[in-house]
Amino acid sequence: MSTELEAELRAAFEAASEPVTPRGDLAGRVRRAVRRRRKQSAAAVAAIVILAAASFLTGSLLTTRQPATHGRPTHHVLVRLRPGQSAEAIAAAGRTCMSPPSIPATRRTP
Repeated sequence: MSTELEAELRAAFEAASEPVTPRGDLAGRVRRAVRRRRKQSAAAVAAIVILAAASFLTGSLLTTRQPATHGRPTHHVLVRLRPGQSAEAIAAAGRTCMSPPSIPATRRTP
């Protein structure tokens, strides 16, 4: 390698390796950026928590429209009427008429 080329390379490397001094307000700018990111993160987490709580409450309010049973089980009885038969006839006849062998009464629980 020639001495001229070596001298040019040495001068270029020395110029490139000179210490770079940061601006005086760099530390303050970094602190402000960190605080801003923390505030944004806290706001995002708060918004997510509020949305999750609202969706939970909405879902729970929409699904609890059942009448209160006060600890007692409720039973629903479905009675199929024959053509021409009225509900008054079943009520007056009693339990034996409600479930004839040909048309059994079915029970449903909620």
